Amino acid sequence: MKITWIVLAALVIILVLLSIYWKYNNPPQTGILIVQGDRMSLFENWRTLEMVSIDTGHAVSFEGYPLEAFLQAAEVDDAWQRVILVSDDGGRVVLHRDSMVRPHLALVKNDGESYFRLILPDDEFAQHWLKYVRRLELE
Repeated sequence: MKITWIVLAALVIILVLLSIYWKYNNPPQTGILIVQGDRMSLFENWRTLEMVSIDTGHAVSFEGYPLEAFLQAAEVDDAWQRVILVSDDGGRVVLHRDSMVRPHLALVKNDGESYFRLILPDDEFAQHWLKYVRRLELE
């Protein structure tokens, strides 16, 4: 029984240390990495875009940018058919160009940190929303 408590305490300490390491090695979000073919660029001029209110139909409201406007401002090649949004934790959402319905990138500020969140207002149960979006892959 004593060994079990020692192992449990060691695992808790390791978890705390990993959390601290992750927090200090993840820089604050200044832009989104856009990958298209062999081209990679960090889009940081999103602040020049006009922020819009996003009506989700839920009790929560957001402000952000339509994904199409975001991509136009980033001056990406118009030949893409789908966009893959990738988050910090490895989560991915694939949106096909011909079936995209009003996707937005909301800027969320939480405890002094800010991050982008994919909001699909027509997704009734928010099943395809994605937090901590860091990269857009265009194919």
